[in-house]
Parts: sequence; structure tokens; C-alpha cells
Amino acid sequence: MRDRRTWHDQFALPGAALLLVAISIAFAWTLRYAPDESSHRAVVDHYVHHLGWMTRDEWQYGALRGHGYNLFSPVPYLPYLPFALIADHVSVLGIATHRLFVTRLGGTLVAIAQLLATIALVRRMCRGCGRVEVIAVALAANLVPQLRYIHAYVNADAVTILTATIAFALLLRILQRDHVTLGDAALVGLTVGVAAHGRYNGFLVAGLLLVVYVVRVLRSSPSLRAKLRLVGVAIALPVLLAGAFHLHVYNELQNRHMLATADNEQLAESTFQGHLRVATPTLSLLKKRVHQAPSVWMSSWASMAKAPGPNYADLRGLWLWLLFLGSAAGIVGLVVNTGTLMSTSGRFVGLAAVAVVLATWVLGAIQRLSGLPGRFLLTAGIPALAAAILGGADLLGWLSRVKRPVLVAAGSWSLILLAINIWAIAHVAA
Repeated sequence: MRDRRTWHDQFALPGAALLLVAISIAFAWTLRYAPDESSHRAVVDHYVHHLGWMTRDEWQYGALRGHGYNLFSPVPYLPYLPFALIADHVSVLGIATHRLFVTRLGGTLVAIAQLLATIALVRRMCRGCGRVEVIAVALAANLVPQLRYIHAYVNADAVTILTATIAFALLLRILQRDHVTLGDAALVGLTVGVAAHGRYNGFLVAGLLLVVYVVRVLRSSPSLRAKLRLVGVAIALPVLLAGAFHLHVYNELQNRHMLATADNEQLAESTFQGHLRVATPTLSLLKKRVHQAPSVWMSSWASMAKAPGPNYADLRGLWLWLLFLGSAAGIVGLVVNTGTLMSTSGRFVGLAAVAVVLATWVLGAIQRLSGLPGRFLLTAGIPALAAAILGGADLLGWLSRVKRPVLVAAGSWSLILLAINIWAIAHVAA
């Protein structure tokens, strides 16, 4: 029995990584179109052949018009750059159905890093989980079809989601340690700095991490000098890593708005010329979201009923029911403290991830609740889903005699999501 368990421990992580990479490669091979990939490819092509920042003239007109600061930064596209160099030499061989296939393989690097980051998060969330159980939960969370799709084409969302997952793992690390060290300060500063180069929805998670870190430092450090040093390092690093970048873009766009993005509701008319709409009051925006909520059910059924060849949007409806019905039990498990599986800090961070998902939807650019599992919400959605799986397993173990509730919960999610991924790959429109 001991040898068998050791065998499982040795092959669980490589097997999980291989499965995720294989799904993303299959998507990358068959996809003919991905949203805004031409804009993202332009960034990759620029930084493959140039070292300087991109300029306003490269984005002001046409299809390459920028949607956010991330489209000027090389950081979210670093995994794709070496594959783009390789693609310059092998694309002429016609080895794939799409000329961007080789460049898209950069997403596999992010997929592996995302799995490892989720494992680090789950390990700190679940104090009663073994190695195989931690990997099983992380695998289930990473089998979300939208995430597999994101890791299959050139985009900035993949690194944004990865950075946010690391931020939640660091959040748990800070809460669970007796004392905060300079190493923690450096990790927080680096994470916030990388997040500052990504999409705006990652800013909320980075801000949450920084606030919790500062509060933890103020409450645990013995002297004022130590507090200033720890807080100073965490703030100085992102300023050094991203300050010059944001000043450059703000100066380039010249639209008098710090969040220069076409996704911003104030800037729907013009990203670059500063034709601002009147900002929607927060209370009115909340009322608008509440009135939109009932449409989720009709949107879900409509997406499942027509079942065309799936594209980026169609994948949302296919697993939308799973998110609501499966995660509902998990959230109940997070709230009901049985004290048998999850740590107190793990429950807190899990509920915080759920709150960030809802806050991102309310305050962000997504206009319909049917977009809840979309790419903008996966920054906190992956940690929230991992926490929900653990919460459901905790509740399952408390209410029944299931011996290994974590493997049962994670295995059920994995099988269903794997089936959806296989169906989606088989029906991708050529």
C-alpha cells in the first residue's frame, strides 16, 4: 500500500500538468479565431524585434486600437516571445492549421505556472489535505474551459490570472506566518509590480494583497523602523517596476484619464481623444446589475440550446450552470465552519475571492451576469472555485460518511469539466 501511494504522489503532478497542457495545445491547434488576438500579436511582434516602448501612433487607428495599458507592456507577453522567435523560422513549414500555433504555445508555460500557483494556494487553504488531494483540487479549478481557452492563444489575460492567483497564495502566507519578513515584502512588491503591467481586473486583487499586508505589518512588527522598512520595500518595488511604464502610457495617450481603456464605460466613445461620458453613479450601477441578474438563466439556456461551434463566448454558457449549482454548495461549506478540513485563514481568503469576483462583475466592464465566468472574472474566479471545491468537500465530509471527500468533490468537478473541454475541442469551428 505504501508503494502504491508513493507512486500516486510521484505521478499526480506531472499527469495534471500534462493534461492541462494537452488541452491547451489541442485548442491552439484547432482555433481559427480568438478575441483581439491581432492586437496581442502586434505587441508580441513589436517586442520580438524592438526593445523600446510601444507608442500612441501604433494604436491610434484601426483594428490594433488599444484596449488597456497591458497592450503597451511586454510583461504579459513574455511567455510568447521565445515561441514567436521560433515561429519566424518554422511557420513556413505549414506544420499547423493556424499560422499563430507556434506562438500560441507560450500559453503552455503559463498553464504550468498557473497549476503550480493554484497548488500553493490550495495547500495553504486546506490543512487536512494530502499531496494528491491538493493536486486534485488545483487540477479541477484549472480545468475551467475558459482558462484552457485562454492558455491556447496570445493574450494578456493569462499572466493577469496567474499573478492574481499568486497574490491570493501570498495573502494566505502573510496571514498564516507569525512574523512578516523582508522576503514577504519583496514577494508582495514583485507581485503588485507585475500586476500593474496586466489588465485592470488584476488591480483589485493586488490592492487587496497590499492592504492586508500593510495591516499585518502594522499589527505585528515591534518597532516603527521595522514597519517603515517592510512597508517601504513592498511599495517601492512596484513603483520601480511599473511607475515609468504607467507614466509613459499616460503621456502617450493624452486623454486626461488614468484608466485609458475602451472597456471603461466612460470611454466607450473614444479611447484616445478624451471624449468622456458622464460617470455612472455607483448606486445606479448597482441597481443596474441587480436588474440584469434574472437574464442569466435565459442567457444560459439560449447558449446551451443553440450549441453552435463554440467560440470564446459560447464556452461561458456551457459551464455556467456548474459554477452556480456546484459552487453554491461550496460557498455554504465555506460559511459553515465544521472545523474538519479547511483552515480559518483559508475560509477567509476563499470568501474574499468570492467577494472579489462579485465586486469585479459589479464595478468592471462586464455588462451582463451571463459573463460571470468570463475572462475578466477569472482573476479571482480560479481561487474562488478552488475554495468552493474545498468548501463542498468539507460539507460533504461533515454530512456523510465519505472517507475521502476532497477526492470525491475534486474528481467530480474534473470529470465534468474534462468532458466539456473535450466536447468543445471536437466542435471548434474550423
